[in-house]
Amino acid sequence: HTLVLEGYSFESVPRSFAFTLVPESTRSLTLAPDDRVDGSLTAVGQVDAYDFTLAADAVLYLDSLTPSAALAWRLIGPDGLQVAGRDFDRSNGTSISDSPLLDLRAGSYTLVVEGDVGFLGDYAFRLIDTAGATALTYGAGVTGTLAPATATDVYSFQGTAGDLVAITRPATNANIRIIDPLGRQTLRYWWEIPSELRLAATGRYLVLIEGENSQSQTQPFGYSFQLDQTGTDPADPLTGEATGFGDTVVGQMTGVADETHDYLYTVTAATQVVFDYLSADNNNTRWRLDGPDGTL
Repeated sequence: HTLVLEGYSFESVPRSFAFTLVPESTRSLTLAPDDRVDGSLTAVGQVDAYDFTLAADAVLYLDSLTPSAALAWRLIGPDGLQVAGRDFDRSNGTSISDSPLLDLRAGSYTLVVEGDVGFLGDYAFRLIDTAGATALTYGAGVTGTLAPATATDVYSFQGTAGDLVAITRPATNANIRIIDPLGRQTLRYWWEIPSELRLAATGRYLVLIEGENSQSQTQPFGYSFQLDQTGTDPADPLTGEATGFGDTVVGQMTGVADETHDYLYTVTAATQVVFDYLSADNNNTRWRLDGPDGTL
């Protein structure tokens, strides 16, 4: 191999440079979901690769206990690269807006931990299996402790579509995230908590109490919260022009404010569909798909 160092064409004076070429060294390790993993990168170029196997499909959560921008992880599984280069400080809490859940099928996986060039230091994390979430019931207060304060606790409750739920805020130093049975985020940030939250789907919901990155990586943090059902607001039955899959739909917007055209499709079993966009006069035409579990 040949390593070429090239200066910019606009440079006219000598420039100094220095570098070190270090071979990558991978340590092959193992982990078990839910167990705390403590590791250390002690040499430049070191990569820690943790192997684990899922006997059945699972929904996991990477709980970064040492949220550092100098550390990153990636996940490789039966379908190839599942998660690419996610920083430890961009994995939990208010630092990530998308759902942090990992919906994985049964098989063998490798979770790789590596540092920025030149980084040496300790790290810790847990790979939580959400199947073991602590069950909640409406109206029952919850107290808990994040240990350490950067950790995450996972709870679950059974909700029914149309339930109206009030949530007490856990604490200013912890985030609360709620994910519905379809994996959609019903609530992602504590400052978005409404006076009432309407549940769109029926089934098992997950509640994540996530410690903030700025909190202690060694000391615990106590919290409390409560979910109360304040009423019900069932969805109106879906209506529209009955339409079959594969039918070509031709319509026209007449220019009336808030105009909508509703088309009703019926399925009798789980079905995967593709929306085939054929044409529209301008970019102001939008579509959405509503179903028994709300907007998909």
